[in-house]
Amino acid sequence: MAPGTKSVTVPKTAKPGYTYWFGSRHKDGVLYLETPFQVSRLKASRTTVSSGGSVKLTGVVPTQGHWGSTAGKVKRCALFKSTRSATKGYKFVKYVKANGLGVFNAGYQKPARTTWYLVYYPSDKWYWADVTTPVKITVR
Repeated sequence: MAPGTKSVTVPKTAKPGYTYWFGSRHKDGVLYLETPFQVSRLKASRTTVSSGGSVKLTGVVPTQGHWGSTAGKVKRCALFKSTRSATKGYKFVKYVKANGLGVFNAGYQKPARTTWYLVYYPSDKWYWADVTTPVKITVR
């Protein structure tokens, strides 16, 4: 039997605030494996600002009890920033509150130089803790 791999990508149209499950099974139906993937989003009002300019950060995270238009639990998330890179040197900025639909507004930030932002959201009874994909704000 030859080994094989298959790559699967979460579509850009996947609605943030939920878990999506990728399932795979053996062709004879003997084995079935599932891998969950949580979708969250951090969005900037713009990705390039002039020196002294500001950018608004908003987003959506998964929150317990939220399904469709039904609100779930409010979550306290943490905004972090790094001026070094997308993968290291993050420092706490402030706490932000995600409402029952998982929507948060981190307000306006005034980066002094090129900065990456991300939001950490805690676990609950439905979802595990994770971070959003970093957003790069370039200061010119």
